[in-house]
Amino acid sequence: MSDQQPFRFRFRVRYGECDAQGVVFNARYADFVDIAVNEYIRTLFGDYQRLLDQDLDIQVVSLTVNWKAPGRFDDVLEARIRAGRIGNTSFTLHLEFYRFGEEQLIADATSPM
Repeated sequence: MSDQQPFRFRFRVRYGECDAQGVVFNARYADFVDIAVNEYIRTLFGDYQRLLDQDLDIQVVSLTVNWKAPGRFDDVLEARIRAGRIGNTSFTLHLEFYRFGEEQLIADATSPM
């Protein structure tokens, strides 16, 4: 990723997001990406309607997630988002998830939109 400062968004892992082993269920990371990207877009454009009012809209085309370490119930995770390729009709976002206060990478994701 580039040297630009990432957008950061923190959230707490809820009990229902964990599996029988007590770690974040892998499919929940797609939810985490969606929540973090929505907050990123809100920061850039305001509410979603404001984006639509500018004749803009986004949709996920693909999502790749790589798990590095377990997230657990009640952890505070920090999503860090950086813009990747920006084209005429699409763009790519890169996300990294860390346990807040630590620099251990929990997961990373790439999402072309």
